[in-house]
Amino acid sequence: MHYPRTIKRLWGHDKAVSQFTHAFELGKLFHGWLLDGPWGIGKTSFAYAMAHKLLDSGTKGQGKLIELGSHPDLLEIGRTQDEKKDRLRREIVVEDIRKINRFLHQTPALGGWRIVIIDEAETLNRNAANSLLKILEEPPEKSIIFLVCHGRGRLLSTLRSRCIELSFQSLNDEDMLEILAQQAPDTSLMQRKAVLAIAGGSPGMALILLEENGLFLYHQAQNLASSHMTRPEASKLTDILLKDEEKFFLYFSFLARVLHQKTQEMASKTPLASLSPLGRRKIQENLSLWQKIMETANTVERFNLDKRQALLNLFDLMRII
Repeated sequence: MHYPRTIKRLWGHDKAVSQFTHAFELGKLFHGWLLDGPWGIGKTSFAYAMAHKLLDSGTKGQGKLIELGSHPDLLEIGRTQDEKKDRLRREIVVEDIRKINRFLHQTPALGGWRIVIIDEAETLNRNAANSLLKILEEPPEKSIIFLVCHGRGRLLSTLRSRCIELSFQSLNDEDMLEILAQQAPDTSLMQRKAVLAIAGGSPGMALILLEENGLFLYHQAQNLASSHMTRPEASKLTDILLKDEEKFFLYFSFLARVLHQKTQEMASKTPLASLSPLGRRKIQENLSLWQKIMETANTVERFNLDKRQALLNLFDLMRII
């Protein structure tokens, strides 16, 4: 599986690399960097690549410490496990941000920079966001905080104002194939090309499709969205999804993605004003289904509801024959 901290080279983000490197070489490196863009396109990989640039002297083996996740001057923050509920929290909480404050006020273990990478920064709850804001307002010397974000609109505007914003875009097919050749060397060129259209310029999505039996799940999502799935097939799929929680939520994500793409295709073919009543109704039905699928997945995750019943409700919603 792909781990951003082991990435040796970045593809498709030359502008962001150039902007950060230029600031570093001028000695004007800002303390807060907001990395915004779609999921899975290399934002966290960028943060780790820049951490390598700042921390790896080339003589002390610091690069290896980064790859192993054990560098004492690098801290990664994300959603943590809720021990009482035995599942991942939906938000980054203030206790997580307090770790940053303690970390940044320690003397650097190896005498250089101290770097913090906050993954899914858009999940910061209000108390956590306010706590982080105080840190960004008075940052310790030689400290950098990367906020990896999949939706900047969900961040406090005051947080955004304290950061340099870098916008990341989906990658082209050439860069995608280069990344997949490096990160999934056991796959064939034909397999790698097969996932390009589905992945939509996201190496992270392409790797899931290649490495996590993702293509099978995606095709099952297409079958369900196209009403081509029978009850025996739905029963078999249920058994597969209930054995693996990650696959369960991945399937819901794929299904929502397929419906969203179908709706976009329908809307792009004919202007909305020119659509027939039947065409408009179909688009509205797809949008409604998409919303219900997202709500179902979020509700199951949030309240740890029965997954089998959720699937049965889903199949009923999609009118399985």
